[in-house]
Amino acid sequence: MSDNFLQFVPADANWQPSAEAADRACRVARELYPDADEINAEFFDCPQVFVPLGFWDGPRCPACGADIEAWWYDVAGAASEHDFTDLSVVTPCCGTTTTLDACSDDHKPRFGRFVLSLMNPGFDDPPDVEAAIAEALGAPVNHVWFHL
Repeated sequence: MSDNFLQFVPADANWQPSAEAADRACRVARELYPDADEINAEFFDCPQVFVPLGFWDGPRCPACGADIEAWWYDVAGAASEHDFTDLSVVTPCCGTTTTLDACSDDHKPRFGRFVLSLMNPGFDDPPDVEAAIAEALGAPVNHVWFHL
């Protein structure tokens, strides 16, 4: 059986909520997604990459739309060696200065030191779900769907 995960990652890759705010966000997530199998908050020492596996067509240049998948994985691997402290890149196709997490049209990968993860929440997004989670955490968030 496969599982789907909905992950909420702070917009600032280095920001982390307090433990109390993370607990509050877990309670809000449970109210919004009462049928989720699991809801977990995780903290990391350095930014992690959250790739929307199964929901992502791969990275594309945000300026010209070129397929940059092989290059993206190479530079993401290099950035991981430095704990994703610098996400800035220059695309190989047209020389656009951008960031690793901007290299996609939809279902973008995200980087963060915190994630609120919901296992099998269903696919119905309640209205303003990102806003509700952001309010509980105390900072803007982005979501990532992940299929395993």
